[in-house]
Amino acid sequence: MFSAAQCIGVFLIIFAFCSFLLNTFLIYVFISKRLISTKHENHTIYRLILNFLVCDSLEVWPTIYIAVCAVLEKDLLQGDFPVIIGTINNLMYYEMMLMLMTMAINRYVGICHFNKYASIFTARTAAILIVVTWSISGVFSIYAGYFVYCCALVPFYPVFTFIYLNPLNLDNVMARYNHLNEVCCCVLFFCYARILWTVHKIGREALSRMDRSIQRHRTRQNIRFAFQFLFISLFFILIAIFYVVFPKLLPEGVLLPYSLISVCMIANCTINSIMYLSFNPEVRRLALLTLFGKKNTVGVRGETQNVQRSRITQEQRRNG
Repeated sequence: MFSAAQCIGVFLIIFAFCSFLLNTFLIYVFISKRLISTKHENHTIYRLILNFLVCDSLEVWPTIYIAVCAVLEKDLLQGDFPVIIGTINNLMYYEMMLMLMTMAINRYVGICHFNKYASIFTARTAAILIVVTWSISGVFSIYAGYFVYCCALVPFYPVFTFIYLNPLNLDNVMARYNHLNEVCCCVLFFCYARILWTVHKIGREALSRMDRSIQRHRTRQNIRFAFQFLFISLFFILIAIFYVVFPKLLPEGVLLPYSLISVCMIANCTINSIMYLSFNPEVRRLALLTLFGKKNTVGVRGETQNVQRSRITQEQRRNG
């Protein structure tokens, strides 16, 4: 009979592998359908999303390794390999945090400072941001893994996640802990609070000189992107909370609840793709086209009806 820990490990393996397949499929859609081409209207945000998908696809593998160890009830790798896996996990985790902040700032500028968005977030800006975030993530993860002896992360399958390698039992582990989690949460809360307030004001303020139907379309598009990334940030916030709360609340020896950290980690890597498929008509249509070779006529028809409805409303206002 499988133990409870082994059953959780099997679930994590299946969940993580499904997440990897979904993310890989969307990466293929983004590249094959040229969503990141400079000719595309939303190529900047799509390039950032593609980088996010790549990070999510890679991030599930350290969790898969831990889940396999939990099922077999033994560590598969010894020596320096656990530190290498922990460093890779740190790399992906830091990149995820930096990309969450980048996305939040992107949506903040796109909605709260709409007129400046096109000049700030260009294809060149997206490329620079991707290079910078990966570089910072690499420096942070290598420094934590190899230059701070007390604070390297290693996989520990009894808790289904990573723990600090502290062979000298030093008390300064948390003193050397970087507060990037807290910084990321603050940036997310600030950006999305400002976005929600701006969205509230849009409904009461006069329309700008831009054509009304075009502005409404752009506003709906930006709001849809904003709520996607707001929901995407949810599981990251839960991970940060669980990392801090569980060691303080759970009695010593109670380990199974820590599996929620890995569940939220995989969910965080999966929710991105689910959001894009659920709330982005273009991505959903191209995904269906890739799978079945058919256009998503329902989505196209819905968009056409919205445009026609806007035109009818405009004509009524002009005649009225």
